Amino acid sequence: PSPREAAGPWPSKCVAIDCEMVGTGPRGRVSELARCSVVSYHGDVLYDKYIRPELPIVDYRTRWSGITRQHMRKAIPFQVAQKEILKLLKGKVVVGHALHNDFQALKYGHSSVEDALTAMELYRLVEVQWEQQEASSASAPPEDRSSDVEKYMEDQYWPEDLVQASLGGTREAP
Repeated sequence: PSPREAAGPWPSKCVAIDCEMVGTGPRGRVSELARCSVVSYHGDVLYDKYIRPELPIVDYRTRWSGITRQHMRKAIPFQVAQKEILKLLKGKVVVGHALHNDFQALKYGHSSVEDALTAMELYRLVEVQWEQQEASSASAPPEDRSSDVEKYMEDQYWPEDLVQASLGGTREAP
């Protein structure tokens, strides 16, 4: 089977999202959605559109967002994009960086039950591997970690060391 087939049904439940925001409101301090990209587990682009914020844009944040005035010419209204995106995300495990910001920009809230269910699904994916690792580490002799603290203490620079060094002196190690 191909790698896509070998992965089983789980990949169809996963998507990754990235949202870019622009600044609206007083001094551009309100973050509003200006672009959203969603990709599948296999990297197929499921959604990639520019979105017109509900309030006038004060700061394009181009340095971070890559968004310019030109992108907004063909942008779709936020309400339309929100419906399209949330429809794509429904029932999916969503992966991304700082998702709380993306979800806030999408005005998308979800229950802690959804988080708990997702966490359990993720655990089930690695359950056998984790249990095997736990069993093998439990049967192995315990590591002697008594020297870890000593090594840590020896490897650190202490304030006295820095003062001595700046004064041209040296200090003997304990």
